[in-house]
Amino acid sequence: MKKIYIKQLITVCILLFMGEVYGQFGGGDGLLFRDADGDGYGNPNNAIFDDGGNHLGYVTNDDDCNDNNAIINPYRAWYKDNDGDGWGSNSVANRQCYKPAGKYVDKKGDCNDANSSIRPRTFYPDGDGDGYGVSGGAISSCGSASNPPQGYANNPNDCNDNDGRLHPNTRWSYDGDGDGWGGNTTYYVGCSRPNEPQYAEYILDGGDCNDNDASLNPNTIWYRDADNDGWGNKNVTKKQCNKPSGYVRNDDDYNDGTNLITNIAPRNFYRDADGDTFGDPNNKTYRSVKPSGYVTNASDCNDGSAAIHPNTVWYKNSDGDGFASTTRKQCT
Repeated sequence: MKKIYIKQLITVCILLFMGEVYGQFGGGDGLLFRDADGDGYGNPNNAIFDDGGNHLGYVTNDDDCNDNNAIINPYRAWYKDNDGDGWGSNSVANRQCYKPAGKYVDKKGDCNDANSSIRPRTFYPDGDGDGYGVSGGAISSCGSASNPPQGYANNPNDCNDNDGRLHPNTRWSYDGDGDGWGGNTTYYVGCSRPNEPQYAEYILDGGDCNDNDASLNPNTIWYRDADNDGWGNKNVTKKQCNKPSGYVRNDDDYNDGTNLITNIAPRNFYRDADGDTFGDPNNKTYRSVKPSGYVTNASDCNDGSAAIHPNTVWYKNSDGDGFASTTRKQCT
């Protein structure tokens, strides 16, 4: 090992001596050092005499610390990175070949060196606003990944930037009942639906609450049943998948303010207290179904006597003997 150092020392001394000789007798100015990486700094371990010729790839200084990497040189700038996000402040803190001890990086431009989530990022145009961008037209801007500039996304992964429904996280849902709404349990995630036959019934629209019943989906209309008679009011509706409280599927109620009136057209029914099948015109109720003790006519003239009604037979006793020769049907 000592022999090698002595030999190198002798070589350097000879080179220095010869450089002085060449300088005194019309040669160059001494030694030239190899600049293999073209960073303007020479390799102290690779020198030639400066004979005044044109030696490309050589420089007059021997300051390089790594002649295989142009980035590594004595003038390399290091910036303070207080928040540890890999981006330093804009002011040069140190110039040297290798990273100083502590929080230093060789990239400047941090817009907030106290917050690691805010730093220069690449953002990508997001024309359809689905959170996925395309690579063409990318910009560099300070910000957080969760809050990109308006019209941009933090990734270039969109497969169709003209349709916000289509992106790498699009969910294709199985539509078992064919109502145009897919269920929530069987689905495929991807930019486009696969062409395989088993995916033929997969669609973009999910959210079906019952994929075994085509009549139940997010467009199902429910009708208010305020009187709880099982029949709905066509003028008060809700559109949703699951049944809302106090609503039914039909809109057939004639009057949702009373459960006496349902889906059957209401009418007047008349009290038949004496059971003679004739009703009292002064005692009536308006509803859909005939209640017990009521009839549909209002013809009784005496609802307190079953013998008196429009079909009561009256006999005419013209001679007063108690026997009649003619009859008449009427109330009185």
